Amino acid sequence: MKHIDWLQLILLPVVIAIMFVAWFEPWVQWIVLSTGVDRAALVPPPGLMVFVLLASTFTTRYALRHTRYQRWLIVMGGWVILMGVAWLTYRLIALPAFLRNLLDWHNFIAPELSVIVATATLWWRGILIGRSRALIDENLDRTFFNGVLALGILLFINHFTRYVSPSDMLAALLVFF
Repeated sequence: MKHIDWLQLILLPVVIAIMFVAWFEPWVQWIVLSTGVDRAALVPPPGLMVFVLLASTFTTRYALRHTRYQRWLIVMGGWVILMGVAWLTYRLIALPAFLRNLLDWHNFIAPELSVIVATATLWWRGILIGRSRALIDENLDRTFFNGVLALGILLFINHFTRYVSPSDMLAALLVFF
């Protein structure tokens, strides 16, 4: 019978995913709201972001150990997740309107494009976690210090712009710490 290292296989990826999303989601919210677009700009919920990161991690681990079509499985999984997150986030918008909004950049960048880029970033981060043979404490420490720095910068910037509500910032800080 195989010995399963629950800390390395389950617990550390979940902790790293939650810590990463705790600082990443307010940044995505700030970027989407800073576009200044008058249409309703939606941000994927944090639970969906954690799911994307964990799905990427476990898909990468499965692909690297059990299949010969590793890259194909990881890339196709990423495309499915990108389309799924876009559909779940903007399901009230018809496909032609979504595509038009995706290319309509008014002042800065389309909110739909920033959500797609954020989802791709989460998928890439999950691939990096899934590729590492052993998630050592150094990876957790690096995630923590990057998050502290990112949250500190966002708190400073958000003090002047107020795009992210104080209650959302407090929730992010409480979840992160």
